[in-house]
Amino acid sequence: MAEDRLGFLVLTPVPEYVEKEVTLLAPRPQSLENLTVGLVANWRPSAAELLDTVGELLQNRYGLKELVQKQALHGERRKWEEFVESFADEMAQRADVVITGTGD
Repeated sequence: MAEDRLGFLVLTPVPEYVEKEVTLLAPRPQSLENLTVGLVANWRPSAAELLDTVGELLQNRYGLKELVQKQALHGERRKWEEFVESFADEMAQRADVVITGTGD
Protein backbone atom coordinates (compact mmCIF):
# COMPACT_ATOMS: atom_id res chain seq x y z
CA MET A 1 0.00 0.00 0.00
CA ALA A 2 1.39 3.40 -0.97
CA GLU A 3 2.17 5.85 1.80
CA ASP A 4 -0.10 8.91 1.80
CA ARG A 5 1.83 12.17 1.93
CA LEU A 6 0.50 15.63 2.40
CA GLY A 7 2.24 18.46 0.66
CA PHE A 8 1.73 21.87 -0.81
CA LEU A 9 2.97 23.85 -3.77
CA VAL A 10 4.36 27.34 -3.18
CA LEU A 11 3.89 29.83 -5.98
CA THR A 12 5.78 33.11 -6.02
CA PRO A 13 5.71 36.06 -8.43
CA VAL A 14 9.47 36.55 -7.96
CA PRO A 15 11.32 35.50 -11.14
CA GLU A 16 13.92 33.56 -9.16
CA TYR A 17 14.12 32.40 -5.59
CA VAL A 18 16.58 34.44 -3.56
CA GLU A 19 18.02 32.78 -0.51
CA LYS A 20 18.68 35.11 2.39
CA GLU A 21 20.21 34.56 5.76
CA VAL A 22 17.80 33.61 8.49
CA THR A 23 17.27 36.51 10.84
CA LEU A 24 16.44 35.83 14.44
CA LEU A 25 13.42 37.56 15.88
CA ALA A 26 14.01 40.48 18.21
CA PRO A 27 13.40 39.91 21.91
CA ARG A 28 9.79 40.49 22.94
CA PRO A 29 8.90 42.74 25.90
CA GLN A 30 6.87 41.29 28.78
CA SER A 31 4.26 44.02 28.27
CA LEU A 32 3.57 46.99 25.99
CA GLU A 33 2.63 49.17 28.96
CA ASN A 34 4.21 52.63 28.69
CA LEU A 35 6.25 51.67 25.59
CA THR A 36 6.48 53.45 22.25
CA VAL A 37 5.02 51.36 19.43
CA GLY A 38 5.86 51.94 15.77
CA LEU A 39 3.28 51.08 13.13
CA VAL A 40 4.45 50.66 9.52
CA ALA A 41 1.85 50.25 6.78
CA ASN A 42 2.52 49.43 3.15
CA TRP A 43 0.86 51.51 0.44
CA ARG A 44 -2.35 49.47 0.28
CA PRO A 45 -5.32 51.66 1.26
CA SER A 46 -6.67 49.47 4.04
CA ALA A 47 -3.24 48.91 5.62
CA ALA A 48 -3.31 52.30 7.34
CA GLU A 49 -6.88 51.76 8.52
CA LEU A 50 -5.98 48.34 9.90
CA LEU A 51 -2.95 49.64 11.78
CA ASP A 52 -4.85 52.70 13.03
CA THR A 53 -7.31 50.31 14.63
CA VAL A 54 -4.51 48.13 16.03
CA GLY A 55 -2.83 51.23 17.45
CA GLU A 56 -6.06 52.43 19.07
CA LEU A 57 -6.67 49.00 20.63
CA LEU A 58 -3.11 48.81 21.94
CA GLN A 59 -3.33 52.34 23.33
CA ASN A 60 -6.56 51.55 25.15
CA ARG A 61 -5.32 48.22 26.50
CA TYR A 62 -1.72 49.06 27.46
CA GLY A 63 -1.54 52.83 27.87
CA LEU A 64 1.25 53.27 25.35
CA LYS A 65 3.74 56.07 25.79
CA GLU A 66 3.50 56.97 22.10
CA LEU A 67 2.46 55.68 18.68
CA VAL A 68 4.82 56.37 15.76
CA GLN A 69 3.32 55.73 12.31
CA LYS A 70 4.80 55.51 8.82
CA GLN A 71 3.08 54.60 5.57
CA ALA A 72 4.36 54.24 2.02
CA LEU A 73 2.48 56.55 -0.32
CA HIS A 74 0.13 54.99 -2.84
CA GLY A 75 1.83 54.75 -6.21
CA GLU A 76 5.26 55.23 -4.72
CA ARG A 77 7.72 53.53 -7.05
CA ARG A 78 10.48 52.60 -4.64
CA LYS A 79 10.69 49.09 -3.33
CA TRP A 80 9.50 48.13 0.14
CA GLU A 81 13.11 47.61 1.27
CA GLU A 82 14.05 51.13 0.17
CA PHE A 83 10.99 52.54 1.94
CA VAL A 84 11.88 50.78 5.19
CA GLU A 85 15.56 51.73 4.93
CA SER A 86 14.55 55.40 4.60
CA PHE A 87 13.33 55.50 8.23
CA ALA A 88 14.59 52.30 9.87
CA ASP A 89 17.23 54.02 12.00
CA GLU A 90 14.77 56.66 13.21
CA MET A 91 12.16 54.00 14.04
CA ALA A 92 14.76 51.90 15.87
CA GLN A 93 15.67 54.93 17.99
CA ARG A 94 12.09 55.99 18.76
CA ALA A 95 10.11 52.76 19.07
CA ASP A 96 10.43 49.91 21.55
CA VAL A 97 8.29 47.63 19.33
CA VAL A 98 7.42 47.88 15.62
CA ILE A 99 4.39 46.28 13.96
CA THR A 100 4.05 46.09 10.18
CA GLY A 101 0.92 45.40 8.21
CA THR A 102 -0.48 45.10 4.74
CA GLY A 103 -4.01 45.60 3.62
CA ASP A 104 -6.60 45.05 0.89
